[in-house]
Amino acid sequence: MGETVQRAEGPAEVRRTLLAACISVTTGCESGQAEANSTEPAFVPAKAAVQEGATCSLADSDASQMDCTYTVGKGLKFVIAGVGQDDSAISIDRALGMDSDYYFTFGVLHGCVIVKSNIAAAARAGAHFDMAFVSPKTGKVYDKWQECRETNRKLVP
Repeated sequence: MGETVQRAEGPAEVRRTLLAACISVTTGCESGQAEANSTEPAFVPAKAAVQEGATCSLADSDASQMDCTYTVGKGLKFVIAGVGQDDSAISIDRALGMDSDYYFTFGVLHGCVIVKSNIAAAARAGAHFDMAFVSPKTGKVYDKWQECRETNRKLVP
């Protein structure tokens, strides 16, 4: 990941490019499997969990608008409506808080959604401070906030 999506000519081409990028975000990830003897589900890093739960499609009401829904674990679901548009919006459909398997914050400096793993679960897996960054400009998931910020800056008109 971490690659940027260049703006194509015209809104329809931009939406097709973004749809292709968002679809590629969801490929190649395997969901975590709980061990046979464990009562707790296996730890899935935030980036993999976001990618696994990402679905993007053109909006029913406006074929030029790309909407991406992210269902992350049991406790988090959010939508970026109008991915790549200047007036995109982020809606939280479900957020069970910091005690849930994943939770949501927003980084004002970089303009990205931050998805964080439950602190205790991440620590048990040896993944302290596990998080992923989602750009409202591309819908893509990044490992580092700096990559997400750079993508957002490149795509600002």
